[in-house]
Amino acid sequence: MATEMVLTPHEIEVFNFGVGSELLAIGLFSNREGEDKNIPVIRTGIVSAMAGEPISDRTGHGPYHAYLAELLSMGGLSGSPVFYHPTSGTEFPKFSFYLVGIIRSHWDEKPANAPADLPRREYMNRGIAAVTPATGILELLETEPLKDERRRDALQARQTDL
Repeated sequence: MATEMVLTPHEIEVFNFGVGSELLAIGLFSNREGEDKNIPVIRTGIVSAMAGEPISDRTGHGPYHAYLAELLSMGGLSGSPVFYHPTSGTEFPKFSFYLVGIIRSHWDEKPANAPADLPRREYMNRGIAAVTPATGILELLETEPLKDERRRDALQARQTDL
């Protein structure tokens, strides 16, 4: 994937990306693991909230910036890419889809009147996913330690090919 496909503040503005924009996520359905291969599933939804004030999750991770996305999120989608297909704006899109970010987590809620020892897998899914913005991922990938690691890996691969 070209880094130009990352949704940046420029594309957010010119394509009118915001609350209500349609999203597409591609990931795995953890309840349907394959023996020979895993088959991806596609989830669709909308942006519920833009990445503004930092949030924290139930595990105490955070604060971090994230879009909130109504994707009928479920366990197993963490790490899945989330895309946006521009349908309006002041510029013609260069790409059909832009990478919005990566699903980080979702929220579960203990059902009302549930026993105190109810296993977490029995909690109700709220359907909202936290999506780490792709611009943050690019910033991380462009840090010197990770760039050095990629250079070492590329050098090692060239030496292995010789």
